[in-house]
Amino acid sequence: MFGMSIIEIKELQKYYGNFQALKGITLNVEKGQILGYLGPNGAGKTTTIKLILGLIKANSGLIKVLGSDPYSNNKINLQNRTKIGFMLEFNGLFQDLTGLENLVYWGGLYNIDKKIAYSRAKDLLELVELDKWGDERVFKYSYGMTKRLALVRALIPEPELLILDEPTLGIDPESRHIIRNIIKNFASEGKSVLFSSHDLEEVRKISSHVIIIKEGKLIYSDTLDNLLKSHDESIEEIYLKLVKESNGYSIENNYSKQNENSKISEVVK
Repeated sequence: MFGMSIIEIKELQKYYGNFQALKGITLNVEKGQILGYLGPNGAGKTTTIKLILGLIKANSGLIKVLGSDPYSNNKINLQNRTKIGFMLEFNGLFQDLTGLENLVYWGGLYNIDKKIAYSRAKDLLELVELDKWGDERVFKYSYGMTKRLALVRALIPEPELLILDEPTLGIDPESRHIIRNIIKNFASEGKSVLFSSHDLEEVRKISSHVIIIKEGKLIYSDTLDNLLKSHDESIEEIYLKLVKESNGYSIENNYSKQNENSKISEVVK
């Protein structure tokens, strides 16, 4: 049922001035699902993520995350924010702090006791094979290592829902393997994941469900198994075919990112 979803989106529309970024999309994320959210650049994926996190407000339609409007500041929604972990393409890590300090600081934003945050941080660093790097400043980390650190930072509050924007983009095979396993294990506990990606092979390896949008419109929504069974082609060929055959208007995501970084911490306050 629609009302049983962890994320409920129905006929959602979002404008930036006269530019319509989302044109009535509908999607659900259930417990235990890993939803791969696909689409060309400018399709509206990042806008959807910002709406789910409550960073921006929709113009019309329904959006509920863990049962409440993510943009609202009511008591229920403020509590729900502590149940959401997120990893944006811009990771927001403090380069002059150590990996351990970054995680403990993030825990403080969720009002987690410092000793508890420290203990969780140590365990999470070991989980992503960064335990030997915990006392090193982040500017010394490789790109793949910063991705791993950003992912476990999202796990500090022990969330029920993970929102990930391009979690495996441009990283080494070792980091990709580690991140993939963490996402799968997280969902195996009955928790939910929504991640956007251009890495179609990773989507095939990780996702249980797939949604494809183009130019702000939903063009495909089903299980990954059904997607692959209905086409005798690779996932890349299927994706390109669906995007090419769909109707829509050519648009670009021209939303200004000015002051966006300062809004990220608002999600957990």
